[in-house]
Order: sequence, then C-alpha cells, then structure tokens
Amino acid sequence: MICPKCNDVVEDFVLCNKCGGQYHYVCAGVSELSYRKMGVEKKAGWRCITCRSPQLTETHPSLSDVLKEIKSFRNDFSTMKVEFTNIKSDIQCTMQHIKELSSKLDTMEGRFIEFDRRLTSSEQKLSTLSIVQKDLLSAQKTIAELKAQNNSHDQYSRQNNIEISGIPTKKGENVYTILNDLCATVGFQLSDHDIDSIHRVRPYPSSRTESNNEPTRPASIIVRFCQRRRKDQLIAAVRARRGLTTAHIGLPGPASTVYIGDHLTPTNKLLLKRARELKLEKNYSYLQDRKSTDGQGARGGGVLIAARRELRARPRPEWRSRPAAEELWVTLELDAATTAAVGAARPSRPAPRPCRAANASSNLHIACCYFPHGNNHSESLQNFYDNTFDILQNNLNDNFLILGDFNISNASWDSFNDSTQSFKLSTNSDGLAGDLCDFMNLSNFRQYNGCVNSNGRVLDLVLSSDKCTVSNSTTPLTPEDAHHKSLDITLNLQTHAFIQNVKTRLKLIYHAADFKAIGKEISRVNWIADLATLNTEESTNTRGKFRGQRWQVREILRQGSSAEHLNTTGALCWFRPLFGHQGCRSC
Repeated sequence: MICPKCNDVVEDFVLCNKCGGQYHYVCAGVSELSYRKMGVEKKAGWRCITCRSPQLTETHPSLSDVLKEIKSFRNDFSTMKVEFTNIKSDIQCTMQHIKELSSKLDTMEGRFIEFDRRLTSSEQKLSTLSIVQKDLLSAQKTIAELKAQNNSHDQYSRQNNIEISGIPTKKGENVYTILNDLCATVGFQLSDHDIDSIHRVRPYPSSRTESNNEPTRPASIIVRFCQRRRKDQLIAAVRARRGLTTAHIGLPGPASTVYIGDHLTPTNKLLLKRARELKLEKNYSYLQDRKSTDGQGARGGGVLIAARRELRARPRPEWRSRPAAEELWVTLELDAATTAAVGAARPSRPAPRPCRAANASSNLHIACCYFPHGNNHSESLQNFYDNTFDILQNNLNDNFLILGDFNISNASWDSFNDSTQSFKLSTNSDGLAGDLCDFMNLSNFRQYNGCVNSNGRVLDLVLSSDKCTVSNSTTPLTPEDAHHKSLDITLNLQTHAFIQNVKTRLKLIYHAADFKAIGKEISRVNWIADLATLNTEESTNTRGKFRGQRWQVREILRQGSSAEHLNTTGALCWFRPLFGHQGCRSC
C-alpha cells in the first residue's frame, strides 16, 4: 500500500475512516503507541489531517458587494485618519512635556551636584571644626592652667607683702610713719632693715561712686618686708590686737577699722570675698580657705570649726604647720567649765564625772585638717606631725582633739581589746601609715572613729588624748557625702570646778515635719480621759503637752466648758484639718 502523503510503501498504517487512505504513523501525526491504545470506535472514527480540514468553496462576489466593502474601508480609514491626527497632537504635547521635564531634570541634576559638592565641603569643614574644637578645648585648658600658674606665681611673689586697708588718705602723708605708729600700737619691734618698700596703691574703679567719681574707701598701703618671717610676726601681733582702729594709731578724724593681712592677688581676693559671704550665710565662726598652692586642684577638703557663742573660743593661726595644707586650730578656754561635749555635727550633754585634780586641764585644743593628695602630701603630713608634737610639749596639761582626713590609703584599723573603744593601726603598717603610727605613739593619741563609709573604709580620723565616743550622726546639719558621713563626737572633760552646762539649742523645722504621722500619734491618746480630772481653768493654763492641740478643747466645749475662759491662741495652723473651722478662728 502507498502512503498518500509521502508516496512510500506502508506496511503498518493508520486507516482514515473518510477517504480510506493508509498513512504512516509519522505522516498521520499519531504515535504508534497512542494509535494502538485507541479503542475500536475511536479507530473507526479517526480521520486524516486532510479530511479534518474544512473544505473551502469558491464564490464569486458581486460588484456591489465589492463597492460596499471598499466604501466601508474608506469610512474606516477616514475615522482612523482623524484618530491618528489626535494621537499625533497628543504625542506632540507629550513630547513637549518630556522636553520640559528633561530640562527640569537637568536643572535638578545640576542642583543635586551642587548640593553634593556643598555637602562634601560641609563634611570637610565639620571634620576640621571637630579638630578646631579639640584644639580650642585644649587651648582653654592651657589658658586656665596658665592663669592658675600665673596667679600662683603672682601670689608667691607677694609672700613677703602685707596689705593695710582702712587708713584714710591725706595729702603729703608719710606712709612709713603710719607703719611705725601701727607697729608701736600692736607691740611689734620694727627696724629699718625689715622694710624693702612701702607705697599706697591707687583705688580700684569699683570703689568709686558713680556720681562724683570719688573713692568710697581709702586706697590700701602695700608693705614689702625683706623677710617673710618678720611679716608673719607682724600679722600675728595684729591678730592678737583685735579691733584695731585709726584712733588707736593716732590718726585724726572719725575712727575707722584698720585691716591688715596678706597681700592677695585679685583672684584670691575674690575667693576670700566668696568665703566671707559663705561665712556670713552659714553663720560660721572660723573659716580657712585652701591656699592656691596646695592641693593641686584636688577635689574635697575645706575645714571649718563652729563654736557656740557661750564658749570662749579663739583661733590659733600661729599653730599652723608650714607649709600647711588645710589646717585650722581653735582653743576652747575651759578655765571654769564642767564636763563639755564637743560634737562634729550636733553637741550633746553627757553626765558629769568626778572632778580632776587641781592641776587638771583648763583648755581644749581642736584641730581640723585635710591633706589632699599631691606631690607635697608626705611633706605636709610630716610637718603637721612635728608641729603638733611641739604644741603638745608646750601644753602638757591641756586636752587635744584632732579631726580630719589624712588621705592615707594603706591605713588599716584594728580595735583595741580594752574598754576605750578606740582603734589602732595594724602591725604591718608602713609608709605614711607607719609615720602616723609613730606620731600617735609619741603623742599618746588614740583613734576613736570606727564608722565606715559607703565603701567600707574609715576616712575621717578622730585623734584624742582623752576618751571620746564617735557615732554616725542621725541629724546632720548639712547634706552628707557618701564617702564622708557626718559624725557625732562626744568628748568628756573633767575639770576642777563646775559651772552651769551649756544647753543645746534646738530649732524645730515645722515645714519639714510629717504631720500625718504626728496626727496619728496624737489620735492614739485619750485626751478626754486625760483632761477629765482638770477644771476649765487648769485645762486652759496647761502649757506642756496640751498647748496648741485645739481639737481636745472642742471636746471640753462639748462637756459644757465656757469658751470665754479658754486660751485659744498660739495653735499650729498645720493642724487645721484636725481642728475644724470652729477651733481655728485665730490661726
């Protein structure tokens, strides 16, 4: 058999049901496996590709039909032409917009390039600015250090100078004669070889009035001594002669106070002014500032001793060691005093002990000191030890109390096994701690502070020649430092005579009280029962624990007492919620 498509002989074929042609599987487009899997009905209905294609019939359209088609094409073409015209207009408008957008994009690209250039320049300037800022901070630090060094050198150059202020200015005056009269008044032997130079300075602009530009206070007199020792002796003599005025020197005119002290730099004068303002603000008795050459800018420090007005206290500037760190000596004259209590935070009143012998101590010498870390730390401590030992030898019958922070980091304290409640340095103490141990042994001092700070260390030492008691203060007068807790120190002094004990002054701070707790405590008391046994006159005259409690008076009023016999003044207005409106008319 011949395949109708390829005209080759076919043996195994696919039979077309319509034309009867026998095709190769490939020519029929059917795989042999698929054809064999066909069922009988499906094989009987199979047709070749030619038989399955639709049969086209040739038709001859008429002229009118052709004309209609051409006319339809022309109408469609006209419509398409109009639409193409509109599309062309839209395209032209779009192109114009694209050109404008392209121009704007070019402009924005240029601006972005400019922004990028400026940003790069700003980043470079910022990097340079950070370097300049560091250099500026370094320069400011250097300037501050140079100012401090200049002030230190300036003050050092004035160490032989004294400044006398309060002397009225007189035309044609002789300042050397004024100095001689002053020295004669205070009992100081002045020789011609002591003075290097003396002159009166011109007044500062701040000391002139705005109206007539005349000085409000006379200009100071500066005296330069050849020896610093002689200058210190004159200052000590002046301080011993308190209340020196121009009348004592023999100057005419109204008497005015004369002040004599070290010749300070403007910076140190401002520091002294601030210290005096603080002294007046805090009602301090004695105050010493840190010297500009001490401490090297270390933090902490500042010594102060405040004494009650009833006690006879006087500072001892001549006892300060040289060079001094921060050291202040004050002597309490207890020539007729009984057992006194000296507290670092608040005084107390211990019970008096049996009196001493006739040659018992009559004075108490208190030293408050602070030794900051620095290059002169060891030297300052050794000078203090030597100076204190000399003071002890000259005052054998007196009592001594030394308080302060010695900044000895390797000091370790162990408790004595006795009833003194004192502490001793550990046996392996060396260096600064060993020097302190030697000083305490030679001076017969013991250390009584065992109160540790937040780091578990004892920083503030309490050295005393007599037994004393040290405890943490429950009522500190100033905000506490975590490293230096406030301490209550009670020192019992036994003398040969007794006078009336100095009573502790207490000031109640009502605005800081917890009145809710006070109200609860008052409400627990059965005031009706306490006042039931008292008549009206006794109730109103009871000024102890019933004074000011207005609400129990209302209860008495309910019992029939007459209001005209009741003293209703002096109540605390903080108890207004407890009293009510009727009992608080006078608040």
